[in-house]
Amino acid sequence: MISDEFYWKDISKVYRKDSLNEKDFTDLCKSYLMLGSSVDGYFLHVCEPYLVNAASEKEENKEIQKEVEMALLALSAVEQWDVARPQASHLNDTIEIIKYHQEHHNLTRLGYQSAWKYLNNRYYFDFELGEVVSDELHFMREAARELDELARCVDWKRKEGDKREREREEEYVLLRWLLTLEHFLRVCFVQNEEYVGLIGSIMSVFRASRDKNKNISFLCILSLEHSAKKRFVRIDYLLSLGVFDSFLEEIQRSTMDDEMAGEFLEFFESISRRLKGKGDDEMEEAKRKTTKRKTFEWMEEEGLESIIINFHEEIDFFNKRNHHLSLDVTDYFVNA
Repeated sequence: MISDEFYWKDISKVYRKDSLNEKDFTDLCKSYLMLGSSVDGYFLHVCEPYLVNAASEKEENKEIQKEVEMALLALSAVEQWDVARPQASHLNDTIEIIKYHQEHHNLTRLGYQSAWKYLNNRYYFDFELGEVVSDELHFMREAARELDELARCVDWKRKEGDKREREREEEYVLLRWLLTLEHFLRVCFVQNEEYVGLIGSIMSVFRASRDKNKNISFLCILSLEHSAKKRFVRIDYLLSLGVFDSFLEEIQRSTMDDEMAGEFLEFFESISRRLKGKGDDEMEEAKRKTTKRKTFEWMEEEGLESIIINFHEEIDFFNKRNHHLSLDVTDYFVNA
């Protein structure tokens, strides 16, 4: 069987012999990326410059803008584990695409989200790029704004069979944003004051989507569960936003999905573990004790301990479904 590397070396030679013009070769790259389940490293090295170049077009023309969106969509299909470290010039060009849109609003919602997805998948290899994404491009602020606007556009009350094309598109883009955010919140260690606003927006989408769209609500749960593990995300903020109340309400429902129940338990276990730790200095330690007291009072009032105990026999079952929950129920109690 001919390897992908051999195949794409051969294709690139054909292109250099002018058998394919630049547009045809770019179209070939877009098709392969969007249809393939994985990406050969050599192929991306050959084709990435053409796709980034196509996505950088700024001409206000419907046909050109369609090509820009398709190029960004193709680039966003490359997952972070498919390839090695990307070239800095391609990342810089993508940063400029995002900056230009923030000033001129030239991309569609899908195109803008695709640019962010491509960039976020690349910063897996570069911590400094993560800081640029958070502090210079304000990813968390932009994502929160997009979530808020998309959630307002979706008709959450309509019946499943009654979907207009516009609403399907907006739900699709919203789902893509949440997939990108789930990855970002899982691997990001950059502290930023915009983080709390993003959590608030995710929580709003969760409230709107539960009982309406399982995929969207589950991604919200995953993102909030990742947030509970971050030291720089204040627990009292999660408490005041109503994340605790909503998760407790959901976990008691008779129709609760097993996968969701496992994520809720992981959320409360992460909160408990953090509150049992010690602060690095006196001020941090004082805040931790205050938050611990508030959380304990909330747990007592809501009866969380007895609810967790009721799940004790199911914890081993959840662990068999790729959760990593403690079998000791006291690990879920902040007063233990």
